[in-house]
Amino acid sequence: MIRTKCSSFLLFIAMSSLGACAETPTMPTESTTPREAGVNLLLIDKPCDAVVASIPIKLEELEYPFTWKDESQGLLSVGPITTDTESGSQFLKIRQTYSFSAVCRDEVTTRMSCSIELQGLNADGEWIEIEDVPTLNAYIVQFLDNLDL
Repeated sequence: MIRTKCSSFLLFIAMSSLGACAETPTMPTESTTPREAGVNLLLIDKPCDAVVASIPIKLEELEYPFTWKDESQGLLSVGPITTDTESGSQFLKIRQTYSFSAVCRDEVTTRMSCSIELQGLNADGEWIEIEDVPTLNAYIVQFLDNLDL
């Protein structure tokens, strides 16, 4: 499907930009806040109002729990979405929580951003933050692909 290939290409560009930023050397710091990864993208040539209105409908169809943080600003919290992992994984389950926003720049341009907090349930029953940027980005891409915007 051409649209999917184009969307994937745009996501690739956005994630490549994120990768370049993530590789900038910084001084290590101790932090108790979880690391989040995210992407920003533009969807062009589709009526923005229809795109924004379709998002909660698609989330309900996928049976993803969500709450509006600020409906007038298009801000959603999605999750947690908990899934089992494949045999041999270091985690028994994965828990995904997304912050998602979609706003209209004009009639046919939708600006979206999506960030993720990802955790894995280990054998001791503890939820461990997953901070591997390629893994975080892979989950974001899968989430956005499931929305099929």
